[in-house]
Amino acid sequence: MKTTSLLYNNEPTDKELAKLMKDVLVDVKKRAKLASKNFKELQKKEIIASKKRYENYILNGI
Repeated sequence: MKTTSLLYNNEPTDKELAKLMKDVLVDVKKRAKLASKNFKELQKKEIIASKKRYENYILNGI
């Protein structure tokens, strides 16, 4: 005889699901913050590189 009880299906409780969702949200926020920081650093590096390219362009008269 098959039972559909939550205990037998090993399904998480609402409390466990809420904790898991909270953990996932925290992880996503951390990753987004890190990605934003990395993107800002990349932008700064690209600005510096483009300034150098522009200076070389002006100096070399190309």
